[in-house]
Amino acid sequence: MGNNKRTYRKRPYQPPGGRAPISLALRDVGEDVAKRKYAKALTKANQLLVDPTLVAEQRSRVLSLVADCEFMQGRYERAAEIHMQSASGCMDHHRLWFRPLLGCVRSLLKAPHVEEAVTMAQHALDVAKTKMAQFDAEVRTANRRLAEGQSAGIPALPIRPSVVASRFAEQFM
Repeated sequence: MGNNKRTYRKRPYQPPGGRAPISLALRDVGEDVAKRKYAKALTKANQLLVDPTLVAEQRSRVLSLVADCEFMQGRYERAAEIHMQSASGCMDHHRLWFRPLLGCVRSLLKAPHVEEAVTMAQHALDVAKTKMAQFDAEVRTANRRLAEGQSAGIPALPIRPSVVASRFAEQFM
């Protein structure tokens, strides 16, 4: 019997490469928020928001980070308003719409505006059901087109309504 013992070691950290500049900037802002460096995070977010090349979905992600700053500072009503602005810019996206609505409900619960939070959670669940129904319809259409020998594209899978309901249930508990 030979001694074929292998040793493993952790790989050294390598910074993410090949990322888009907006992704790196969002990561920086998120890290500053996590470290409670709110002034620095808000300054970086402000610089991103004045960029005219920023698309609506990217603007929504920046606004969500700004709302997180407000939430962590105890300004819950202002955080809910900013989350609503953020949600309005990404409702067409298959996944990005959920984070701002979850943040809005969380802020409303902390404010406390429970009735508004329940209404917002119900709205988010309705959005999830609608997006899933649209996805199912597009999949059926794609299956029919493939059966006919045509080409078809399938959209990205949206967040399941059960996942949305369970995440909101966690917030209400």
